[in-house]
Amino acid sequence: MKQLLLLSASLLLTINSQTSGAENPAPALSSKPPQFIVLGVDDCHTCKGLDGLIEIMDAVRAKGGRPIVYALFIAPAPDYGVAKEDLAKAVQRLQLMYDRGVELGNHSLNHTAGGGAVHPFESEAERFMEKAQCNIWLRENIRGLDKIYGYRTDREFLDRLNGEYLAHDVPNIKTAVFGTWRWPRKLEGMECIWNFNYNAVDLTAPPFHPESTRAIASDWGIGGVHGFGKLTVAEAVEMLKANFAAHYNSPERTPFSFSIHDFNFQEYDADDVWAGCEHEKEIWKTFLTDVFVTDKDKYPDAYCITPHQLFVYMNTKDLRKTLAEGNGQKLKPGEVLKTPEEPSRELYRTFRSTFNKQWTVAGPFDNSSKKTIAASDIAPRQWARVTLPEDDVMLWLGKRYAPTTTVYAYSRVYVQSPVNQVADVRIRGAFDAGAFTIWMNNQVAATGDHQYITRVDLKQGWNELLIKTGSMHRGTINSRYEWYFNCRITDTNGIPLNDIVYGANPGEKHNDDHGR
Repeated sequence: MKQLLLLSASLLLTINSQTSGAENPAPALSSKPPQFIVLGVDDCHTCKGLDGLIEIMDAVRAKGGRPIVYALFIAPAPDYGVAKEDLAKAVQRLQLMYDRGVELGNHSLNHTAGGGAVHPFESEAERFMEKAQCNIWLRENIRGLDKIYGYRTDREFLDRLNGEYLAHDVPNIKTAVFGTWRWPRKLEGMECIWNFNYNAVDLTAPPFHPESTRAIASDWGIGGVHGFGKLTVAEAVEMLKANFAAHYNSPERTPFSFSIHDFNFQEYDADDVWAGCEHEKEIWKTFLTDVFVTDKDKYPDAYCITPHQLFVYMNTKDLRKTLAEGNGQKLKPGEVLKTPEEPSRELYRTFRSTFNKQWTVAGPFDNSSKKTIAASDIAPRQWARVTLPEDDVMLWLGKRYAPTTTVYAYSRVYVQSPVNQVADVRIRGAFDAGAFTIWMNNQVAATGDHQYITRVDLKQGWNELLIKTGSMHRGTINSRYEWYFNCRITDTNGIPLNDIVYGANPGEKHNDDHGR
C-alpha cells in the first residue's frame, strides 16, 4: 500500500511538473477548475455526418445529461462535389446546431487557403476571397450569426471581417501525453488571440501512463492508421474514459479536447468514412453518455463547451458566466450583420471566370492491360462536348463515367494566345496519378504524377491542351472513387492570363462571364 501511495504521488508530481514547465507555465489555481470537454469538428457539410453529431446531442439530452456542443469549422466546398440540394439540407442541420449553442468557424469556401491546401491560391487576394466567400455563405444561410470564428493563421483576414480567433496547436504525438497538456494562454503580442491545444489521447490506455507510444489528437490518427485503428467500440470507449479520468483526476484538469470530422459520424458502412473511423459515432456517443449520464456522479464537474466559452472562463474563472455565454452570439433573431467582405463577391466571380469551362471528353477506356489508346486514334464521334454549369468549375468525370480502378479518359480544350508566351497550367482535383499525362500541342508536358502546376509554351494562335486522367480509389482512407479536376492557365507568377481564349474546338471563342 505504501508503495502504491508513493507511486501515485510520483505520478502526480510528474504530471504537475510537465504541465507547469517554463515553456508553457500553467496558471496557479486555488482549487481544481471544472473539467471541460472541447470538440472541434472539421468540414461540416455532409448531412448524414451532421445527423450523427446531432444524434449524440439528442441522446445525451434525452437522458438528462448536460448539453453537448461543438466548434464546427465549416467548408461548404462547392468545388468538391457537394450537391446544391445536400448543401441546402446541411444548412438546416447547421441552423439547428447553432441555435443549440454550437459555434461556427470559417474553414474557407472550398477547403483551401487556411482550411486545407494553400497552394492552389497563391495571391493574398485569392486567399482572402476564399475565406470571405465562406463568411458570405455562412451569413446568408445561418440566421442570427454574429461572430464567425477562425484560426490563428487567419489573423489579418479576421481583422478585416470582424471575426474572432480560436488559436490552437496540435501536439507533437512523439512527446509524452502529459507533456502536451496545458491550460489555454494568451499569445504574446496577439491580444485578441487565445491558444489551446487538442490534447493527444493515449491509444495504449488503459492502463494509462505518462509516456505514450501511440498518441493521437484527432481522428486523423497516426501514420497509416486513422481514427482509433482496429479498436472495438468497447475498447475505444475504455481508452477515452481512461484518458478523461487522467485529466479529471490531475491537479490542473486541463481541457479534454479532440479534433474530429463530420463525415466520420455517418453509419459505419458509408462510403466516405475513413478507415479506422467506421464506429466513431458510436464511440463518442457512448463515451459522452457515460460521462454526462451514466457516470455523472463520478464526474460532477464535467462540462462540454465551445472554445469561445473556454476563453471566457480563462478571463473570468466564472463557471456560471461561462455557461451562460453560450456561443457568444449577440445578434437578435433575424438580424443580419453587415461585414466588409461584400467586395469579394466580384473578386470571386472574376476569379472563377479564369477557369476553363469548355471541354470535349472521350472515354472511358480500359486500363487493365496498361495499354493506352492514343488520342489521335480516337474517332471524332467518340468525343463528347461538355460545357460546365455556370456555378461549377470542376469537370466531374466520375459522374459522367462509371468509375473503376482500371479506367481512364481524355479531356481536351483549345487555347488561343495572342503571342508566343510561357504559361502555367494549373490543375486541382482527385484522380489516379499513375494514369495522369498532360500534352501541349502533342508534346508531353507532365506525366506519371499529380502535377498541380505544369509549365508550357503557348504559341501564337490556337494550342491544343490534352489531359489524361484515371479514376482513383481511395482505399487507404475510405472506399470511395474520386475522379474530377479543374483547370486554368496563368502566367508564371500565378496571375490569370486575361488575353487567352478557351474553346472546345479551334476557332470557337467563349468570352462569357462564366469562363472563357
